[in-house]
Amino acid sequence: MKFLDHKPRNRTPCGICHNRIHKGYLDVRLLKKHECEKKQCTFLQKFEEHPYWQEKARIKERRRLAKEAKRNDKRTVRESNGNQGAD
Repeated sequence: MKFLDHKPRNRTPCGICHNRIHKGYLDVRLLKKHECEKKQCTFLQKFEEHPYWQEKARIKERRRLAKEAKRNDKRTVRESNGNQGAD
């Protein structure tokens, strides 16, 4: 397996870069070093089954649920404040 930096690695690749200038596999360390995700590189092909991407998806889902819960709490408070004035 040819990694992007041409060094032998024992790690499982989390993706591959298809850029013809520096085509190769990426492990998490290389991915972060090259800031592929941050740059939203169009040449990056993610291996979705890799634990790195699964953890990122779990974190994203937790944030979405927390935001939704916070929004629901605000609605509840607003509704309860509106009901108190009606008495």
